[in-house]
Amino acid sequence: MAPPRSKVAFLGLGAMGSPIARRLKAAKFDVFVWNRHTETAKQHSEKWGTTVVRDFSELKNMDYVMSCLPNTKLSGEILGQVRSSIGDSAPTFFDLTSGDVCDARSIADTLSPSRYIDSPISGGPKGAHEGTLTTMAGVSAADLSDTDRSVLEAFCKKIVCCGDVGSGFAVKSTNNYLNVTHLILASDALLRLKKAGVDPEVAAAAINASSGRSLQTEVRIPTEVFSRQFNYGFRLDLMAKDVDCGESFLAESEFFQLTKKILSSHHDSSTLDYTEIVKDLEQQLGTTLASQNK
Repeated sequence: MAPPRSKVAFLGLGAMGSPIARRLKAAKFDVFVWNRHTETAKQHSEKWGTTVVRDFSELKNMDYVMSCLPNTKLSGEILGQVRSSIGDSAPTFFDLTSGDVCDARSIADTLSPSRYIDSPISGGPKGAHEGTLTTMAGVSAADLSDTDRSVLEAFCKKIVCCGDVGSGFAVKSTNNYLNVTHLILASDALLRLKKAGVDPEVAAAAINASSGRSLQTEVRIPTEVFSRQFNYGFRLDLMAKDVDCGESFLAESEFFQLTKKILSSHHDSSTLDYTEIVKDLEQQLGTTLASQNK
């Protein structure tokens, strides 16, 4: 007889959460979905065959509860409500958001005796749809079971065990800090090359065949900036939040403070793609990185 399928509750059906929940269902897990807007969960259920959760008491028999919410303040609140609603049940909680190290430790205490693993993800909406995300898990490799891995592998290509609770959040915050800093640095350099009379696309092609290349010069700037699409799918306010989560251990870095200053110029950036930060640099230098072929 085949072993019973794991029951996975998935909380938060945004740009990342919705395709992840779909992939879990496609991987033959029993998937139960919840969203702050119930209609979103209903639509997911109708389209992908997941089961709508209307009350957290329905999660008593889950093997896993996964959350993909905007921040750890909200994760702590929602997961705390789940914990108080499920009595003696002790599912494993995976928190896929990008969050704060101190929040992770507090949430872990609240959810005891359940395991809580901060497992922030990287790879964007495209990676969520394709199942090619990377997760940075706040757990030792020895403490991640085969079943844990099978759940994560439904949507992740790579699982990196980073150490104690909170270490996943710390690494993810650093990753996004480097991501946006690389974007700012590369865009600034290309704009200054343009001011000096060099075609930025020609310069990028040379750099991308040399040692100065990065994901930003190879993919993000050509795809989103040169094209003027600015539509990678990750909001600028969320990028700023992720960078802020690294303040406790990155605060003394001059580069960190400069990046944070640039990001903080956007007080309401909930409608902006994070790649639009380049427009600030363009405005300062009085030119753009628009492709000459547009």
